[in-house]
Amino acid sequence: MRARLSHVDSRGAAHMVDVGAKAETRREGWPARPVRMKAATLALVAAGTGARGKGDVLATARIAAIAALKRTAEWIPLCHPVRVVGIDVDLRLDRRCLACACGSPCVPSTARGSRWRRWSGRRRRP
Repeated sequence: MRARLSHVDSRGAAHMVDVGAKAETRREGWPARPVRMKAATLALVAAGTGARGKGDVLATARIAAIAALKRTAEWIPLCHPVRVVGIDVDLRLDRRCLACACGSPCVPSTARGSRWRRWSGRRRRP
Protein backbone atom coordinates (compact mmCIF):
# COMPACT_ATOMS: atom_id res chain seq x y z
CA MET A 1 0.00 0.00 0.00
CA ARG A 2 1.36 3.40 -0.96
CA ALA A 3 1.43 6.15 1.68
CA ARG A 4 -0.71 9.18 0.92
CA LEU A 5 -0.49 12.78 2.07
CA SER A 6 -3.60 13.88 3.94
CA HIS A 7 -3.51 17.44 2.56
CA VAL A 8 -3.50 16.37 -1.10
CA ASP A 9 -6.56 14.92 -2.83
CA SER A 10 -6.63 12.18 -5.49
CA ARG A 11 -6.01 14.77 -8.24
CA GLY A 12 -2.96 16.20 -6.46
CA ALA A 13 -4.69 19.44 -5.38
CA ALA A 14 -3.83 20.77 -1.94
CA HIS A 15 -6.71 21.23 0.51
CA MET A 16 -7.17 21.72 4.23
CA VAL A 17 -8.18 18.51 5.99
CA ASP A 18 -11.55 18.55 7.75
CA VAL A 19 -10.85 17.76 11.41
CA GLY A 20 -14.31 18.74 12.66
CA ALA A 21 -15.23 15.20 13.71
CA LYS A 22 -11.96 14.51 15.55
CA ALA A 23 -11.85 14.51 19.33
CA GLU A 24 -9.62 17.11 20.97
CA THR A 25 -6.35 15.55 22.08
CA ARG A 26 -3.58 17.20 24.07
CA ARG A 27 -0.42 17.21 21.97
CA GLU A 28 3.11 18.40 22.54
CA GLY A 29 5.97 19.23 20.20
CA TRP A 30 9.65 19.87 20.90
CA PRO A 31 11.41 21.16 17.79
CA ALA A 32 15.12 21.77 18.36
CA ARG A 33 17.90 23.17 16.22
CA PRO A 34 21.42 24.54 16.71
CA VAL A 35 22.12 28.08 15.56
CA ARG A 36 25.73 28.25 14.42
CA MET A 37 27.62 31.53 14.41
CA LYS A 38 31.11 32.97 14.55
CA ALA A 39 32.90 32.66 17.89
CA ALA A 40 32.95 36.45 18.29
CA THR A 41 29.17 36.62 17.82
CA LEU A 42 28.65 33.78 20.28
CA ALA A 43 30.79 35.67 22.83
CA LEU A 44 28.55 38.75 22.47
CA VAL A 45 25.45 36.61 22.98
CA ALA A 46 27.02 35.01 26.06
CA ALA A 47 27.94 38.41 27.48
CA GLY A 48 24.31 39.48 27.23
CA THR A 49 25.17 42.65 25.35
CA GLY A 50 24.48 41.71 21.74
CA ALA A 51 26.03 43.47 18.79
CA ARG A 52 26.67 47.16 19.40
CA GLY A 53 25.25 46.88 22.92
CA LYS A 54 21.66 46.35 21.73
CA GLY A 55 20.72 44.17 24.69
CA ASP A 56 19.98 40.61 25.74
CA VAL A 57 19.82 38.49 22.58
CA LEU A 58 18.44 35.45 24.43
CA ALA A 59 15.52 37.42 25.92
CA THR A 60 14.67 38.70 22.44
CA ALA A 61 14.88 35.15 21.03
CA ARG A 62 12.48 33.88 23.72
CA ILE A 63 9.95 36.61 22.89
CA ALA A 64 10.32 35.84 19.16
CA ALA A 65 9.71 32.12 19.79
CA ILE A 66 6.53 32.85 21.74
CA ALA A 67 5.29 35.27 19.08
CA ALA A 68 6.02 32.74 16.31
CA LEU A 69 4.16 29.98 18.16
CA LYS A 70 1.07 32.15 18.51
CA ARG A 71 1.01 32.83 14.73
CA THR A 72 1.90 29.36 13.43
CA ALA A 73 -1.46 28.80 11.71
CA GLU A 74 -1.00 32.05 9.78
CA TRP A 75 2.51 31.22 8.59
CA ILE A 76 2.19 27.53 7.69
CA PRO A 77 -0.21 26.84 4.83
CA LEU A 78 -2.97 24.31 5.63
CA CYS A 79 -2.19 24.40 9.37
CA HIS A 80 -5.23 24.40 11.64
CA PRO A 81 -5.28 26.89 14.53
CA VAL A 82 -4.61 25.18 17.85
CA ARG A 83 -5.20 26.32 21.41
CA VAL A 84 -1.75 26.74 22.93
CA VAL A 85 -1.69 26.13 26.66
CA GLY A 86 1.94 27.00 27.33
CA ILE A 87 5.47 27.15 25.96
CA ASP A 88 8.96 26.42 27.25
CA VAL A 89 11.81 28.02 25.33
CA ASP A 90 15.17 26.43 26.11
CA LEU A 91 18.20 28.37 24.82
CA ARG A 92 21.64 27.04 25.76
CA LEU A 93 25.03 28.34 24.78
CA ASP A 94 27.55 25.76 23.66
CA ARG A 95 31.20 26.27 22.69
CA ARG A 96 30.20 26.31 19.01
CA CYS A 97 26.54 27.32 18.83
CA LEU A 98 23.32 28.36 20.49
CA ALA A 99 21.07 25.32 21.02
CA CYS A 100 17.39 26.20 20.69
CA ALA A 101 14.44 24.03 21.70
CA CYS A 102 10.82 25.00 22.20
CA GLY A 103 8.19 22.83 23.83
CA SER A 104 4.52 23.57 23.57
CA PRO A 105 1.58 21.57 24.86
CA CYS A 106 -1.55 22.38 22.88
CA VAL A 107 -5.09 21.20 22.25
CA PRO A 108 -6.23 21.34 18.61
CA SER A 109 -9.39 23.39 18.23
CA THR A 110 -11.42 21.16 15.94
CA ALA A 111 -14.71 23.05 16.21
CA ARG A 112 -13.52 25.79 13.82
CA GLY A 113 -13.45 23.38 10.90
CA SER A 114 -17.08 22.36 11.31
CA ARG A 115 -18.24 25.96 11.85
CA TRP A 116 -16.43 27.10 8.71
CA ARG A 117 -18.13 24.39 6.65
CA ARG A 118 -21.55 25.32 8.03
CA TRP A 119 -21.08 29.08 7.52
CA SER A 120 -19.64 28.80 4.03
CA GLY A 121 -22.25 26.33 2.82
CA ARG A 122 -19.48 24.15 1.39
CA ARG A 123 -19.39 20.43 1.78
CA ARG A 124 -16.37 18.21 1.88
CA ARG A 125 -15.44 16.73 -1.48
CA PRO A 126 -15.65 12.94 -1.80
